[in-house]
Amino acid sequence: MTTTPSPPAATAPGGAPWPAPHPRPRLLLLGLFMSFIEVTAAISTLRAMQVDLGVAPADLSWVSSTYTLVVAAGVLSGGAFGERYGRRRVFLLGVAALAAGSLAVAVSDGFAQVLAGRSAASAGPWSCPPPSP
Repeated sequence: MTTTPSPPAATAPGGAPWPAPHPRPRLLLLGLFMSFIEVTAAISTLRAMQVDLGVAPADLSWVSSTYTLVVAAGVLSGGAFGERYGRRRVFLLGVAALAAGSLAVAVSDGFAQVLAGRSAASAGPWSCPPPSP
């Protein structure tokens, strides 16, 4: 019976073992992934919104524009809020706002409610930027 030797443990340059990975980057990527899914879901349902809510084709551009405008306005303050109130608290608040805004869009009966839900959902992406200097 032959056994194959196990490969040596990965080591950093200089022979020290690599440190264990930290879960924070994964959580931040999860938050960003949720925001990407939000954008993809909204864009893929534009035709259904137009038919169900009776929205003019020219007005549908506000669905993505509202989200983009609010994210762009909030990104600069996201790092400052994170430093003042704690990054974890701001991140969790942003994820909760993203979920609540997505739910509001899903159950909306009018176009104004869709825009309000998209505005609320846009707090998710700006709550997880890199910290400000």
